Amino acid sequence: MAVTFPTTSGSSSSSARRPARGTNAGRLRLTRRGRIVVILGALALILVAGFTVGRVSASNAASVGEVKTTVVQPGDTLWSIAETAAPNRDPRAVVATIERLNHLSSADLVPGMQLALPS
Repeated sequence: MAVTFPTTSGSSSSSARRPARGTNAGRLRLTRRGRIVVILGALALILVAGFTVGRVSASNAASVGEVKTTVVQPGDTLWSIAETAAPNRDPRAVVATIERLNHLSSADLVPGMQLALPS
């Protein structure tokens, strides 16, 4: 009587080493720790971006400096007000700053109007 034993070199051992077709063999799988690291990294980037934007906007607000006001008189123009407010600066830059500070869409001024001026 002959006794035969099953061989271990059959298909069961080779299928354990290779993933079956149609599985996600090439996809990246993150562990719980990996997901936490990715989420914390994304939050850190958002935080850094937020501080950067805040710093830039704060420096822009600080560059304007202290604000004075004036009341528009009959015959006043933005140019004449800019020359009076900052005689040592380029009037074009001062006019642009006055327009930005007062949210002016045009150079039309009305007597009695109160304007914020850069210092």
